[in-house]
Amino acid sequence: MWTDDKSTSNPALNTGLKELRQGVILPKGLIAVGPKAYANEWTLKVLPTTVNDGLVEVSTVLGNPYFVDLNIVGDATVAETMFASDPSYLGISTGTDFEFTQLIFLKTFQYTVKSGETLPLTFKMQLRKNNLNANIIVDRMEKLIKLGASGSFKNMYLNWTPKATLATMSGFLYPDFATYNVYPDTQYVTLKVGSDFPMIKEWFYREFNITTTPTSLLPPPQSTVTLPTLTTPPVVPTDTPTPTLPTTIEPTVEPTVGPTNEPTVAPTVEPTAEPTVTPTASPAA
Repeated sequence: MWTDDKSTSNPALNTGLKELRQGVILPKGLIAVGPKAYANEWTLKVLPTTVNDGLVEVSTVLGNPYFVDLNIVGDATVAETMFASDPSYLGISTGTDFEFTQLIFLKTFQYTVKSGETLPLTFKMQLRKNNLNANIIVDRMEKLIKLGASGSFKNMYLNWTPKATLATMSGFLYPDFATYNVYPDTQYVTLKVGSDFPMIKEWFYREFNITTTPTSLLPPPQSTVTLPTLTTPPVVPTDTPTPTLPTTIEPTVEPTVGPTNEPTVAPTVEPTAEPTVTPTASPAA
């Protein structure tokens, strides 16, 4: 600890403070590193009710980086500290043209972790529109869902400034739990998602009154919708005349074949054979 000759507005005091020097020697091993504020793996689950209330379920292991009991009692606001995210949020770096920052911590989020311990916890987070328009949300949701098909996002991060208390102090503490501080080497953690993840878009579609997906984002439906329309009409007129044709042909063929063959063959054979043979045999005898 030290001071200089400009520490106070009292010149005489500054003269004495200028010479002040104080040091502290700490024994080796006295300073230890506590647990991380949270694990480097998170899980997100979209619930059947998410479409209505925008709440998703998040799970991870929370830690206590302090050497006394830590109580998180809410989310810090800018009015309380200028360093607050207000609101704190979970972000995903997509590697495309946007960052997904539509998941925020609830103001009522609370938990306690004792000194040196960790706490597996499942809690709710809230989706937000973040003042974006419907076209942007639809485009981002489609891209996000495609990226989530792998089952995880490797570039998840938190901008998190909770409101906390410590067992040994009065008043509030506002720790910076941003991922770049908790994990400075990687600056990211992993977010796992499941087969329910595509349902995350339903809340946004409901909020923006989106009832159909723009055609440009979904090429396959063009062939699916068109093919049944073109194929069905030709089948109906082709099947209808088919039973009518045999009905017209049958009566025409039967009467023509019967009467023509019978009278032509019978009279030609019988009269020619009998008169020729009888008169020639009598004179010769």
